[in-house]
Amino acid sequence: MSEEEKRDGSGFKVTDRRLFTSEGELRPKDLEEDPPEPEAEQTAGDSETKNGPSVIRDPEETASPVDLSSLVLSLATTAMVHLGDVRDPSGEVGKPDLGAARQMVEILSMLQRKTEGNRTAEETRLLDDVLYELRMRILAKTGAAHL
Repeated sequence: MSEEEKRDGSGFKVTDRRLFTSEGELRPKDLEEDPPEPEAEQTAGDSETKNGPSVIRDPEETASPVDLSSLVLSLATTAMVHLGDVRDPSGEVGKPDLGAARQMVEILSMLQRKTEGNRTAEETRLLDDVLYELRMRILAKTGAAHL
């Protein structure tokens, strides 16, 4: 930043608003509200100053919290889309893709194995039920079982 910009205040400040420190630790609540404001030099291509547009995302405005149950439901929904039982995000019901649905079931099975002993009873029941339902739907689609 030039001496003239420092005097008249036309430079800009960079504020670190990340929720985590560089070591991966969650920032204390008091630092989230008033983080330190280190100064950075303005580059030649920057025409915006303090009054320029900025995008600040509030952590409370994000989607639902990500936990094992939401991950399982997301993967199960993707499998249902591949089976043609649920509309995709564009609103269309596509042709069933059994290979992709089987892959989602394999991912859920791997998740079940890798989280063994680290799930709550509700998470275990959800994962077991989702896998059973998806496997039965795949069998019904292939004609190996009738539901």
